[in-house]
Amino acid sequence: MGDAGMPRLSVVVPTYNERANVAPLLHAIGTSVQQVLIVDDASPDGTAAAAREFPNVTVLERTGGPRGYGHSMRDGIQLAL
Repeated sequence: MGDAGMPRLSVVVPTYNERANVAPLLHAIGTSVQQVLIVDDASPDGTAAAAREFPNVTVLERTGGPRGYGHSMRDGIQLAL
């Protein structure tokens, strides 16, 4: 259980070249969750840098290993635990 008896809720968002979508997504999520994890596959458009501008957002920039949605989700879930 998280704060005040509420369950902890994390949102894992795998990204690649989503710089333009990071701010609208994070504003929409707002403070309704305890943890937002942006898992970026080393986007050349600066997606990870854009996500780092937001407080209380954890950014995992994957620069090595296998790429793709499934691998990003796995790494994000492991980080959330």
